[in-house]
Amino acid sequence: MSTLNERIKKLRKILEFADRLGTTRNNIAGYEVGRRSPSEAVISLICKTFNVSEMWLRTGEGEMFVPSPNGVLDELAQKYGLSVRGKVIVEKFLDLKPDVQ
Repeated sequence: MSTLNERIKKLRKILEFADRLGTTRNNIAGYEVGRRSPSEAVISLICKTFNVSEMWLRTGEGEMFVPSPNGVLDELAQKYGLSVRGKVIVEKFLDLKPDVQ
């Protein structure tokens, strides 16, 4: 089973999130290598900002992402057989500014 710092690293690789959390890449790197421990506020912000399961982040149990109800996206996910992770990736892509997409 992975550790909290390994799970944060996994999320970063998928989501690239330092800017959206309002922190530096050095802070995220510190969490990843275990040099620093994220505060309760940072853990909560990660979960809320990226729809991450707090149980998964803290313990590694369950799904990485919490399913979010979204009519059109739910229909697409069902039509194309997307996993929860795939659905979240599509949702996050769509949330990006067009010039970043």
